[in-house]
Amino acid sequence: MYGSGQTSKSVRISGRLSGFAILLLPCLALFFAACNNHPFGNFAPGKSLYTSMEENPATLDPARVTDIDSFYIASQIYDTPYEFHYLKRPLQMIPSMATALPERQRLLRNGRQYWTLAFELKPGLRFQDDPCFAGGVGRSVQIDDLIFAIKRAADDRLAPFGKALLQSRLLGFDQFSAELNRAAESGDPAAIIRAYAAPISGIERFGQRGIRLLFSDSPAEAIYFFANVSGAPVAEECVLYYDGQRRPPFARHPVGAGPFQLAEWRDQQYILLRRNENYRQDDLYPASGEPQDAQAGLLQHAGQRLPILDSVHIAIIKRGPPKWILFGQGYLDLYRNKLDLQERLLMTPQLLEQYRTRGVQRFDQVEFATFGWQYNLQHPLFQNNVALRRALSLLIDRNDLIRRFYYQRAQPAASILPPGMEGYRADHQNPWAQRNLEEAQRLLRQAGYPDGRDPGSGSALEIPYFDRAAQGRAPVYAYYAARFAEAGVRLRIEQLDFPSLIQKWNQRDFVMMHWAWGADYPDPQNFLQLFYSPNRSNTYNSTQYANPAYDRKYELVRALPPGPERERHIEAMLTMLENDMPVAVLIHRASHQYVQPWTAPVKPSPLEFREMKYWDLDAARRAALTDEWNRPGYSAWLSLSAIAGALLLLLWYSLHSFRRHAGK
Repeated sequence: MYGSGQTSKSVRISGRLSGFAILLLPCLALFFAACNNHPFGNFAPGKSLYTSMEENPATLDPARVTDIDSFYIASQIYDTPYEFHYLKRPLQMIPSMATALPERQRLLRNGRQYWTLAFELKPGLRFQDDPCFAGGVGRSVQIDDLIFAIKRAADDRLAPFGKALLQSRLLGFDQFSAELNRAAESGDPAAIIRAYAAPISGIERFGQRGIRLLFSDSPAEAIYFFANVSGAPVAEECVLYYDGQRRPPFARHPVGAGPFQLAEWRDQQYILLRRNENYRQDDLYPASGEPQDAQAGLLQHAGQRLPILDSVHIAIIKRGPPKWILFGQGYLDLYRNKLDLQERLLMTPQLLEQYRTRGVQRFDQVEFATFGWQYNLQHPLFQNNVALRRALSLLIDRNDLIRRFYYQRAQPAASILPPGMEGYRADHQNPWAQRNLEEAQRLLRQAGYPDGRDPGSGSALEIPYFDRAAQGRAPVYAYYAARFAEAGVRLRIEQLDFPSLIQKWNQRDFVMMHWAWGADYPDPQNFLQLFYSPNRSNTYNSTQYANPAYDRKYELVRALPPGPERERHIEAMLTMLENDMPVAVLIHRASHQYVQPWTAPVKPSPLEFREMKYWDLDAARRAALTDEWNRPGYSAWLSLSAIAGALLLLLWYSLHSFRRHAGK
């Protein structure tokens, strides 16, 4: 037998020492890690901007995009023929992929007069590199890619967002849509491919990169299709590639020609965008804007090629404290507050003063958006019962709602049109958009529900209400329910994740639900179209409202240029909507954006879809300031030093004991 008692004793002491070391090492690691509380480990190299959003985008397929979060991300990935000037207000449309603003003419063909819209795409445009292309190299953008995007807007399987801008107007579009739908109903993939290959009679090519569209009436708002992500050129082979088997769907793997491309998307964690190296070289930061822009430092990047950033890291963070804490530590470069209730930053003067002294910029603006709830007018409860719809709207005090839950972040809504939109009137009076319990109770009796009770069962009328599941919303839901209960009505709140809520919306699978609409382009038609009866066939008219008098006004308004005559018709339409009550309007929300001193140049836009390519940041300044802001204070260093000293003393004692016993 080899060894002795002394050796065994040394081994035991050595084992004890190893145990101390095992204990000591993680403690020391924690000590040194305390100097770095960076939630992302470290900032990515180069000009890498960090921001956040509240939810996963519902989709990044440009034809399917309907919600703000999806628009926001998809608009960075896809380029479009037109866009809005970053600095000029009111918003001004400018060419993007197109060579110039579109030509509008009248054309006589086969004895009938048409309106035409014609433009050309720039040469040298390329899609991002992607495996869906031969050799993985992005090919050039063709006019057929733009025509394919128009055809996808006719495909009802996609619930296409842009359809309403083209249907009943673009020659042959409705017929193409009907044939495509018939092919889809057959279930034959070959039939669908043949249907897509068929031409649309109102689309003509000219030259190598030109497109001419024929419309039955004025194409006034049709041009917005091509300034919206719905009108971005799409490569057909990429859709087929990613909607094939055993691959992520095209909605999760977008392939565009925009300033950024999707590098990574982890559900409910983060989205990473990287610069698209194939992006067109002629996109430069504007050299002019409004008179005050030069003084505000917004022209310092004039002539610089876009995008300026190398990457954008978008953390998906539910509403609440984590976002503004990370911003306060400097780990988010921008903090956009849209959905938080009772915002801590606005209610803490000391915090606001701290940010002011740090050089944080704050931008406030009322959004081009309206919020409320909508009724399903095809459901037996609300169908042909305008008295009930009005009664429920009268139960809410808009000003009280804002005081309780939207501190400095909303104003009462009297119509569907938000401030700043043509047709909006600050003095507009809506008799059903105010609190009046007595009148609500009278209307409930008229509606057949005296004291809020169902005469059939004798119990309280129960109304299911869908809204998005969101942190901090419970008090708002309780407020709604309490106001309804005052009239004897029970409001049953059902919270859904955002994609499920959108699905309910698109399928009209609801009785009553949250309603919100943000402008996609700066024209009141964008809101008025939501109640045009032909749009019941697509995703727009989700309430299924139908009023022939409203339809006639709508068709007149969209053919008129801005001006007093158009505004008179818009006012009449708003009166129809408030009397018929397909939606109960509640608020126009104000958003606040906070920007760190190292991030510029930022000028929020009411549409807010293509801002990222204009942003810049000073990464070195960010690193220095975040180190300074997150350096442990004196007391923290004292505590950590005491812990480290105790651990080192323990290590010394262990070594001393080992040597003493080993020497015996």
